[in-house]
Amino acid sequence: MCVSEGVGTWTVSQKTLSSPLSKGTDMSSSDRYELRSGVPILRLFKARAKPNCESALAEKLATSSVQVVHDEPGFLGFVCAGPANNADRDFVFASMWRDVDAIKARFGRDWRVSFLPPGYAELIEECSVDHYHLTEQSFPR
Repeated sequence: MCVSEGVGTWTVSQKTLSSPLSKGTDMSSSDRYELRSGVPILRLFKARAKPNCESALAEKLATSSVQVVHDEPGFLGFVCAGPANNADRDFVFASMWRDVDAIKARFGRDWRVSFLPPGYAELIEECSVDHYHLTEQSFPR
């Protein structure tokens, strides 16, 4: 059972991936779309924490999710965010990638599906992953 506390000290956990979520859990709109090659991509993972699991999920996103992508070829950076008010339980982890080929190299043929590092499934009520082409304005000049 999770206990709701403020986000405190974060610990580092293992860098391993579990199997992709089942199709019933992943809320991605389509598993048949393709992205343009050579265009920077934002991969947006969204998750709703189970009640009283908010702090545990925040810790996982700040540690395990970062470790999953940090040293990967083509990884450009990330943003991790939690709810802006106490009534919400939604979190996001956005990772930026050089192109779709870098995402496919990291996540394999199931790149369109949410992957959860160990320990996530028991914290998450629902989740999804979406991909967006980054605009030229996204990068400082």
